[in-house]
Amino acid sequence: MSFNTETLNEIFTELAEAVGITEPMAEAAERSYKSVGRHLDEDESLGETEVYPQGSFAIGTATRPVSGEDSDYDIDLVCELKEASQRSARYVKMSVGDSLESYRKDAEEEGKRCWTFQYDRFHMDVLPCTPDLAFCEESTAIRLTHKNPDGTYSDRFSNPKGYRDWFTAKAGEPRKARRAAVSNRMRCSLEDVPEYAVKSPLQQAVQIIKHHRDVMFENRDDAPISIILTTLAAKAYRGEMGVFDTVRGILPRMAQLVELRDGEYWVENPVDEYENFAEKWNDGPQKARAFYEWVDAARADLVEGPMGAIGLDKLKEVIAGSMGDRQASDALKSFGKGIKAKRESGKLFASATGISLTAAEDAKAIPNHTFFGA
Repeated sequence: MSFNTETLNEIFTELAEAVGITEPMAEAAERSYKSVGRHLDEDESLGETEVYPQGSFAIGTATRPVSGEDSDYDIDLVCELKEASQRSARYVKMSVGDSLESYRKDAEEEGKRCWTFQYDRFHMDVLPCTPDLAFCEESTAIRLTHKNPDGTYSDRFSNPKGYRDWFTAKAGEPRKARRAAVSNRMRCSLEDVPEYAVKSPLQQAVQIIKHHRDVMFENRDDAPISIILTTLAAKAYRGEMGVFDTVRGILPRMAQLVELRDGEYWVENPVDEYENFAEKWNDGPQKARAFYEWVDAARADLVEGPMGAIGLDKLKEVIAGSMGDRQASDALKSFGKGIKAKRESGKLFASATGISLTAAEDAKAIPNHTFFGA
């Protein structure tokens, strides 16, 4: 039995679940960052603050480590000091650090731009920053700090809220439809649906390609960085409703969206035209070569392989080869349970193109099996 795209969409939905962080992991992370946020908000020495997540946790594309364990994932948190835009980079970094030290003296560690807390199963990076006064009051751009090799501090700039809003808009109508379905199922308002409870095809496709990257480059240091994969995937997305269809569609477009400007590689930050996410590619050819190597491998492993697989055993072998045995097993086990439930309810069909979940004109319902052969 070969697999049509409808079936592969179902399997890839389960694969995204297998590589993404679980609901308990998301809930634990949320409790922790809200606790840190309350502490910073209540510290009067910082003045008015705003604390919010950024990065993959904020946009719903966080993944588990290659091992598949429910540990060793990270949360990026922004601490924006609303009244400190005129203060030095060093002041901004140290004032947040001092406050965090009083919160957890045993866990704080300074990085180039963040303060890090290590928990049992994850670590949290807290990014001190201020509003960027170069923009209008309505702008979400921020000025952050960077610790230089000589110990001094300098300004850097970013816009994580702007990027989150851009990515969410790219996810489009499929995400809105899924969010509405969850709202109905939970019998709550759209605003009360947790971010981690809804995944769009784009979010799930990004989780899959990031995990594929992690497996492929596990023992290498030239892996394409997540912000490049995420940005190119979102730019390449055309509103596909299925996860497999999304992966199949974005991979060739991603390679085409890398620009060459005056002989230099460019992947433009969609909310800052002056920032080039691929800047380091221009220091040497290896990082660019690694990206194109990954695109070719991902198309072979995630598109051509599954489409050419005959039977579940072969499909499991194909997926396991690039995504891991545990991830392939979990995805196909969940898919199998879903197929069984649909067959028992009379919602599974067979046609010339394979198993189907819709009653096409040439499709026949697959009968439910019982111990009596009925």
